[in-house]
Amino acid sequence: SSAGSSPASTPVAAVVPLSAPATPTGLAADPSSGTQVILVWNAPDGASNYDVERLGPGDSGFVQIATGLTAAAFTDSSVTPGATYQYAVRANNTGGASAYSAAVSATLPQKQTFDATVGKGAAKSVRFVDADGTVTTIVLTGPGTATVHFAGDTLSEATVKGVLVVSGTNVAASNISTINTTGGSALTITAKGGNGAVTVGGITVNGSLKSITGKNTNLVGDLQAIGSVGKILLASASNGAISVGGANLSLQLSAANNISLTSVGAIKLIQAGIWNSTGVIAAPSIATIKITHDATMDITTGAVRTFTVGGTLGNSTLTLTAVGTKDLTTFKVGALSNTSISANGNLGSIAANSMVNSQIYAGVVSLPVGQPLPTAAAAFSAQDVITSVKIGKGKGAPTYVNSAIAAAQIRSATLGKVQFANGGIPFGIAAHNIAALTATASTGKAFSLKKLTTQAAANAQLAAKGITPQDFMVTIV
Repeated sequence: SSAGSSPASTPVAAVVPLSAPATPTGLAADPSSGTQVILVWNAPDGASNYDVERLGPGDSGFVQIATGLTAAAFTDSSVTPGATYQYAVRANNTGGASAYSAAVSATLPQKQTFDATVGKGAAKSVRFVDADGTVTTIVLTGPGTATVHFAGDTLSEATVKGVLVVSGTNVAASNISTINTTGGSALTITAKGGNGAVTVGGITVNGSLKSITGKNTNLVGDLQAIGSVGKILLASASNGAISVGGANLSLQLSAANNISLTSVGAIKLIQAGIWNSTGVIAAPSIATIKITHDATMDITTGAVRTFTVGGTLGNSTLTLTAVGTKDLTTFKVGALSNTSISANGNLGSIAANSMVNSQIYAGVVSLPVGQPLPTAAAAFSAQDVITSVKIGKGKGAPTYVNSAIAAAQIRSATLGKVQFANGGIPFGIAAHNIAALTATASTGKAFSLKKLTTQAAANAQLAAKGITPQDFMVTIV
């Protein structure tokens, strides 16, 4: 107006809403590997991330299999050879999501299969090269034959000087099965070159074998033998069950992972570098268990003569069922952690550098939940004996922590340094009588108790030594 202009208004900000991105284009699926489908697509402007959906065998509709992908690519490894899958992709940002793209289809190539037989009346051996370039030879000597079941691509065979040579790409031995073998037959698997190891999907023995030898063989799956197998020597066994119908098995592995072991007869030897499995080991008896490093094991057997673990025996259960005998002669581990040993009979020499959250019972009936030690004579099912227990050396950090040892008779117990304070939770040692008990208090003071035949005697000796045990219980019942 003629009077002039008004002052400018207060500035305001105008935020233009971000639009959802366009639908991705150029979606392509590559199933040529036979084991996975690789997806790629063109990234639309403004896309922050992507979702992928799939329609596969047995699906009634598309199922989302990936969300929030920041790259315009995805690899689907949860696929089956020979199956067909459809895929679609959409783009997202803070403005929303695009429509899904047009679906693309991918059919994985079906693996070929081929059987090769070796042994009496057949080829003397079979040889193949796996995907890693490892040259593997499989031989069966003695009575019977072995059939190697192969899977791979473009498989073919040729016989060269009595050796059956299987060629192709991605060649793998999915299973080996034998028939008409005896205790004089031997299956041998050798691997050279490449990565120095071969994988076998499973072994089935319709009879007996003197041995299965494959020091560079990784067994992934089951090993089932109707009869006896004298010796099994493998690099590793994983994700399967080993079952033997006879006695005197000697099992030697560099590593065992997620396997079970069942033997109808006595086991002579279980030896491994590491054993990491909660699968049950079951046999009438086991002569020797020897693990070089750490072990997690679940064992049910009548008796074990010698049990050694170089590292920690952790999260394990050892149940010994023989009555009136020495169920465990020698037991020596680097450390005992979260492990329970329960015997119906006597226990011999037990040694560990430490014992934490663990129990050792000989002839103890099932105790109520939360009760680590017997409190009455009726808790002992028999007059079973623990010959000796030696835990740690009594120096440094506590070696006996929140654990329990109990038997009708304990001849010698050396517990190392005991952590007396346990948050008000009782733990310790219990028996009808303890011939000798030696330990070191949390304060570092060593003490020895002898000829403990009554609770009054135990209490008097502790008091005379000036020991206030707090949650550590010496119980005589």
